Parts: sequence; C-alpha cells; structure tokens
Amino acid sequence: MEERFKQEFSWPLFFSPFVSRLGDALFIFGLNWFIVKATGHASLLGIVQGIGGIILVAGDLFAGPMVDKYNRKIIMLMADAVSFFACLIMAVIMDVNEPVFYQLVLLTCVIDIGLAFNFPAAKAVIPEIIRSDKLSIFNSWSNTGLTLADIIAPLFGGFLLTLHWINFKSFLIINALSFLLSFIFTWVLKYTPEKDHTKETMPILQSLSKGLNYVRHNRDVFGLIIFDAFLAAMYAGFLYSYPMMLIGITTGMNGYTVMC
Repeated sequence: MEERFKQEFSWPLFFSPFVSRLGDALFIFGLNWFIVKATGHASLLGIVQGIGGIILVAGDLFAGPMVDKYNRKIIMLMADAVSFFACLIMAVIMDVNEPVFYQLVLLTCVIDIGLAFNFPAAKAVIPEIIRSDKLSIFNSWSNTGLTLADIIAPLFGGFLLTLHWINFKSFLIINALSFLLSFIFTWVLKYTPEKDHTKETMPILQSLSKGLNYVRHNRDVFGLIIFDAFLAAMYAGFLYSYPMMLIGITTGMNGYTVMC
C-alpha cells in the first residue's frame, strides 16, 4: 500500500490481536484450573502444556516463511476461525468431570498453532497499513494492549470462578466468542497485500533453513533466543503452580491434598 493511503491508526488492527490474545490467555487460565480441579494434581497439566509448547515452537518456525509468502490477513482469519471451531467443538464433546488426555492435547495444540501464526501475521501487517511516521506510536499501543490482555484474562477468569454454574465448557464457549470477535475485527480490516507477498519468493523449507543458519551464525540473536527461552520456562513454572494455589485458596483446602 502506498504511503499516502496508509492510516495513522487502525482500531481493527489494534483490537484483533488484543481480543485473540485475551482468548488465548483465558483458555490457559481455564485449562489450568480445569485440569487441577478435575485430577487433583498437576502432572497432566505439565504434560499437556509441554506438548503444546513444543507445537508452539514448531509453529513459530514455519510461521515466518508462511507470513512472508501468503496473504497475512487470510492467515489471521484462518487462525481465529480454527481456534473458534476447536473451542466450540470441544465445548460440546468434552466431559468436564473426566478430562480425556488426547482431547486436551489436541485442543491445546490447535490453539497454540493459531497463536503461532496469528501474531506474526498481525505484526507484519502493521507497516503495510500504518504510516511510517506513526509506526512507533501504534506499536506502543499494540504492545500495551497485548500486555493488558494478559492482565485482564486472569482477573476475568477469577471473576468467572466466583459463579457457581461455571465450568470448563463455559470457558471454552467464552474463548470461542473471543476468537469470533477477533475474526470480525480482522475481516473489516482494510488491507491489500503488496505484490511481493503473493508471489513465489523462496520455498518455505529453504526460507526456514536460511533463517536457522542466520541465527546459528549470529551470536547476539542466538543469545536473545536462549534468554527468551529461559524466561519462558520460568513463566511456564508460574502457570504450572498458580492453579493449585488458586484451588487451595478457593476451597480453603477442605482436607483436599494437592499433589505436585
């Protein structure tokens, strides 16, 4: 898109990643609470999140080349649509009293794949829609919105847990609605892909190999990746433990033993 046709700010582009991130964070909150409450321990939670993390990393590896090659708006729409239907279908078939391992893993993997493709596509769209002199301002607002979504999700999830009728199916339906809303925001986004995004530039596997070689030979980038992985592991440990603390607080323990 030519510079003179670009916008100073785009509310659909701001709200689409925000709502999608809110849905992802709320799903994690509800999943952690549901697994620990249903099983009484966190071992299944660690396995499900571990598998989901591996799928997320694998998705990240392929997301970059895919985002560079295909229409970024369509990628965002497909990611939200897949997450929406996954939550909706699982809300219908899942037994909230007896969690089935493969269902939890499948749902987590699908949502993590959507996450892996949605946010790189959303970030790549920004310079194509927002004027160059307003990019820093919009990026600041966008990053603030994503952080706010991470803060709102546990607050909203905690409020939902105060409702006696709430269960994991309710969480999944709310998640599905959040992904549907994100889909609508993306749908109304005025975006025309540049020509070089629709043409064949480099095969996906070749692009992936080139990117990995670049990281391998660039110590600064490799160090940042290792540091980010370390922080992610610490954050995963927090996510692993807080549902157990939450259940202990809400039930007053009541003779209930939480096993790690």
